Amino acid sequence: MRIRIISDEDIDMDNLKNALEKYLSVERLQLKKEKKANTVKQLWMFSVGVLFIAVGLYAASVLPALLGEIISTIGAFAMWEAASIWIVENPRNRLKRKWVDSLMQTELTVEKH
Repeated sequence: MRIRIISDEDIDMDNLKNALEKYLSVERLQLKKEKKANTVKQLWMFSVGVLFIAVGLYAASVLPALLGEIISTIGAFAMWEAASIWIVENPRNRLKRKWVDSLMQTELTVEKH
């Protein structure tokens, strides 16, 4: 991939390259943090979901069935949130990482108009 800049003004290539590298490094670091946060959030929500479903099933046998169902439903929502991270957020993060990686390999050219 190549980024071609056509300008009437003189452009400092070193400054431009440094700015692009700095931006992409910050993006890459942010994506790494998001991946870690997503993993922790996913594990937490899944664990909470399993716990609530188990408690809901037990509660349904001891307490009124409606109360057990409500608790189980809360667990199902927590598990759905974990699945949503896995199905929606993680692929989006991977796609953005690929975009950043490809931009890091980009050739910059500047031409006078």
